[in-house]
Amino acid sequence: MITLYGRGYSKEDLESYRTVVYNNTLSSMKTLLEANTDLSEDWLDTNPNAPEEEDPFWCECDERFIEIVEDAPIDSGIDQELGEAIKVLWNDKALQNTWDERSRFQIMDSAAYFFGRINEIMAAGYCPDEQDVLRSRVRTTGIVETTFEIEGNVFKMFDVGGQRSERKNGFTVLRM
Repeated sequence: MITLYGRGYSKEDLESYRTVVYNNTLSSMKTLLEANTDLSEDWLDTNPNAPEEEDPFWCECDERFIEIVEDAPIDSGIDQELGEAIKVLWNDKALQNTWDERSRFQIMDSAAYFFGRINEIMAAGYCPDEQDVLRSRVRTTGIVETTFEIEGNVFKMFDVGGQRSERKNGFTVLRM
């Protein structure tokens, strides 16, 4: 709505999403790695006599890349080393197979978008663009009111959050 009918995003607004994009990208890769481990264990449990190399979730990449991602604090930026690790892992066949099974675990829909833009995200001086902002996820707490004017009509939009704990706030707004 801000893009279509609002004032758009200023340079400062876009830059404020940098840490959100970093967090979304890193947390999504950590989720993917965790799901990969779980799916691999499930596959090995159902195929106990099969060689490990036949496991479609067996990661062939250097363990060092997994450690770089797993050890990175969730609120850290994405530098060259972390970005390269994410790129290598995303291109690994096992993690692509895990991604194909994403209906079996919870991961952001936009994770593949951010993984595909890792070269831009890890670059020095990275500033999110409008698409990055639109695809990022920020947990809303409380009630956020945004006002729009369309063809002389004023509209107020209330974001009351989608988390279960935030739903009571939505009922307060609906009673107004």
